[in-house]
Formats: sequence, structure tokens, C-alpha cells
Amino acid sequence: MSSVVGVQVGLALYGDPLYDVASHLHKMGYHSDEQACFLEQWATAEPAASTHDWEADLQTYLNHERIKSVIVDAVRYSKVLIEGSRSPDQEGALVTNLIAKLRLAHQVWKRQRDFDPTFVDSALRAGA
Repeated sequence: MSSVVGVQVGLALYGDPLYDVASHLHKMGYHSDEQACFLEQWATAEPAASTHDWEADLQTYLNHERIKSVIVDAVRYSKVLIEGSRSPDQEGALVTNLIAKLRLAHQVWKRQRDFDPTFVDSALRAGA
């Protein structure tokens, strides 16, 4: 198990290790300087994995994670809101979180869109 930027990397999947890096970056939500530091240290620690043009491959995997996250979390958040087990503040946080993920996905699609929290909340509660 190796440590990169203080993060234990030991639960990697079989396949392209760069996908694991993209998944980690997506879930952590680093600031750009933190992400650059992480990637620099990762490339130094794992030179065999940081092959030619790995940055383009990383962006492809990040795009995949952003779109996948919207789909998975929309279903998950919808179930939580419909069951009504959270406080209004917690429910609002879920809506805000999904809106942030929707914005990232729309960047992948090169579309600008603003999302109304009331509409997103309503759509989630409708199971849409």
C-alpha cells in the first residue's frame, strides 16, 4: 500500500490505475492547487502508470465520474427525500450537492445551465 499526499491508496481496482486516481479526485473535491500537488506526487510515485498522455485519459475518467455521480446520486437522493427521514437542512444540503454535481456534468457536455433548487427538489421528490 502506498501513500500519496497523505492518502492511503490500497483499495485500487483491477484495470487502469488512472481510473482509481480519477475516482479519488472526484470524491475528494480537491482545490486545483491540491489536485495539482496530488497528481505531481502520484506521477512521481507511479511512473509506470503515468504513461504518455495520461492527463487526457484522466480527464476522460473524470468526465465519466461526473456524469455517473449525477445519475447515481439523483436516484439515491430521491429515495432519501421521498422517505422523509432527514431534517429540512439535511434535505436542502442534498439538493445543493446535486446541483453542484449537475453543474459539473453540464461542463462535460459544454452546456451552461442554472438549476433552480425548488425545481430540483420537486423533481427528486417526484422520483424523476
